[in-house]
Amino acid sequence: MKPKRGILLFEVMLAVILISLASLFLFRGYSIFIKAARKGTDYLQLILLCEKKVWDLSLEEKDNQITNTTQTEGSLDSRYKWIMRLEDTGYEKLKQANRRITDEVKNESFDTVMYLISQE
Repeated sequence: MKPKRGILLFEVMLAVILISLASLFLFRGYSIFIKAARKGTDYLQLILLCEKKVWDLSLEEKDNQITNTTQTEGSLDSRYKWIMRLEDTGYEKLKQANRRITDEVKNESFDTVMYLISQE
Protein backbone atom coordinates (compact mmCIF):
# COMPACT_ATOMS: atom_id res chain seq x y z
CA MET A 1 0.00 0.00 0.00
CA LYS A 2 1.31 3.42 -1.03
CA PRO A 3 1.30 6.22 1.52
CA LYS A 4 -1.20 9.00 0.80
CA ARG A 5 0.48 12.14 -0.33
CA GLY A 6 -1.20 15.43 0.62
CA ILE A 7 -0.32 19.07 0.13
CA LEU A 8 2.44 20.19 2.43
CA LEU A 9 2.24 23.39 4.42
CA PHE A 10 5.35 24.60 2.60
CA GLU A 11 3.64 24.24 -0.78
CA VAL A 12 0.60 26.18 0.43
CA MET A 13 2.79 28.97 1.84
CA LEU A 14 4.78 29.15 -1.40
CA ALA A 15 1.57 29.41 -3.45
CA VAL A 16 0.21 32.18 -1.20
CA ILE A 17 3.50 34.12 -1.48
CA LEU A 18 3.52 33.82 -5.28
CA ILE A 19 -0.10 34.95 -5.58
CA SER A 20 0.56 37.85 -3.20
CA LEU A 21 3.58 39.03 -5.18
CA ALA A 22 1.75 38.73 -8.48
CA SER A 23 -1.23 40.71 -7.18
CA LEU A 24 1.11 43.32 -5.67
CA PHE A 25 2.82 43.92 -9.01
CA LEU A 26 -0.51 43.93 -10.83
CA PHE A 27 -2.07 46.53 -8.52
CA ARG A 28 1.12 48.64 -8.54
CA GLY A 29 1.07 48.70 -12.35
CA TYR A 30 -2.59 49.66 -12.31
CA SER A 31 -1.87 52.45 -9.83
CA ILE A 32 0.93 53.82 -12.03
CA PHE A 33 -1.39 53.70 -15.04
CA ILE A 34 -4.11 55.63 -13.18
CA LYS A 35 -1.63 58.31 -12.07
CA ALA A 36 -0.32 58.69 -15.63
CA ALA A 37 -3.84 58.96 -17.01
CA ARG A 38 -4.70 61.61 -14.42
CA LYS A 39 -1.57 63.60 -15.22
CA GLY A 40 -2.35 63.38 -18.94
CA THR A 41 -5.86 64.64 -18.28
CA ASP A 42 -4.48 67.54 -16.24
CA TYR A 43 -2.06 68.47 -19.04
CA LEU A 44 -4.82 68.32 -21.63
CA GLN A 45 -7.03 70.54 -19.48
CA LEU A 46 -4.15 73.01 -19.06
CA ILE A 47 -3.48 73.11 -22.80
CA LEU A 48 -7.15 73.71 -23.58
CA LEU A 49 -7.40 76.47 -20.97
CA CYS A 50 -4.23 78.06 -22.31
CA GLU A 51 -5.44 77.94 -25.92
CA LYS A 52 -8.74 79.49 -24.88
CA LYS A 53 -6.93 82.27 -23.06
CA VAL A 54 -4.70 83.02 -26.05
CA TRP A 55 -7.69 83.27 -28.37
CA ASP A 56 -9.59 85.40 -25.85
CA LEU A 57 -6.63 87.78 -25.66
CA SER A 58 -6.26 87.92 -29.42
CA LEU A 59 -9.94 88.76 -29.82
CA GLU A 60 -9.84 91.44 -27.12
CA GLU A 61 -6.73 93.21 -28.34
CA LYS A 62 -6.18 94.87 -31.65
CA ASP A 63 -3.65 93.37 -34.03
CA ASN A 64 -1.06 96.09 -33.46
CA GLN A 65 -1.20 95.56 -29.68
CA ILE A 66 -0.89 91.80 -29.71
CA THR A 67 2.09 91.92 -32.05
CA ASN A 68 4.04 94.13 -29.64
CA THR A 69 6.39 92.35 -27.27
CA THR A 70 4.29 92.16 -24.10
CA GLN A 71 3.80 90.01 -21.05
CA THR A 72 0.37 89.37 -19.62
CA GLU A 73 -0.71 87.28 -16.67
CA GLY A 74 -3.79 86.35 -14.72
CA SER A 75 -5.71 83.42 -13.31
CA LEU A 76 -7.88 80.97 -15.19
CA ASP A 77 -9.76 79.93 -12.08
CA SER A 78 -8.91 79.47 -8.41
CA ARG A 79 -6.48 76.66 -9.25
CA TYR A 80 -4.50 77.86 -12.30
CA LYS A 81 -2.44 80.97 -12.90
CA TRP A 82 -0.99 81.85 -16.31
CA ILE A 83 1.74 84.03 -17.78
CA MET A 84 2.07 84.72 -21.51
CA ARG A 85 5.03 86.49 -23.07
CA LEU A 86 5.09 87.53 -26.73
CA GLU A 87 8.50 87.69 -28.37
CA ASP A 88 9.84 88.61 -31.79
CA THR A 89 10.94 85.73 -33.98
CA GLY A 90 12.96 87.77 -36.44
CA TYR A 91 10.19 87.60 -39.03
CA GLU A 92 8.00 90.63 -39.58
CA LYS A 93 4.53 89.15 -38.99
CA LEU A 94 5.37 86.12 -36.84
CA LYS A 95 5.40 86.30 -33.03
CA GLN A 96 6.18 83.58 -30.51
CA ALA A 97 3.81 83.23 -27.55
CA ASN A 98 5.48 81.51 -24.58
CA ARG A 99 2.91 80.42 -22.05
CA ARG A 100 3.34 79.04 -18.56
CA ILE A 101 0.40 77.77 -16.56
CA THR A 102 0.96 76.99 -12.89
CA ASP A 103 -1.22 74.61 -10.92
CA GLU A 104 -1.42 76.20 -7.47
CA VAL A 105 -2.79 73.05 -5.82
CA LYS A 106 -0.10 70.63 -7.03
CA ASN A 107 2.61 73.32 -7.32
CA GLU A 108 3.45 72.26 -10.88
CA SER A 109 3.89 74.33 -14.01
CA PHE A 110 3.41 73.56 -17.67
CA ASP A 111 5.07 75.48 -20.54
CA THR A 112 3.82 75.71 -24.12
CA VAL A 113 4.86 77.66 -27.20
CA MET A 114 2.52 78.98 -29.89
CA TYR A 115 3.25 81.07 -32.97
CA LEU A 116 0.93 83.94 -33.93
CA ILE A 117 0.69 85.56 -37.34
CA SER A 118 -0.46 89.17 -37.47
CA GLN A 119 -2.82 90.09 -40.27
CA GLU A 120 -1.73 93.61 -41.19
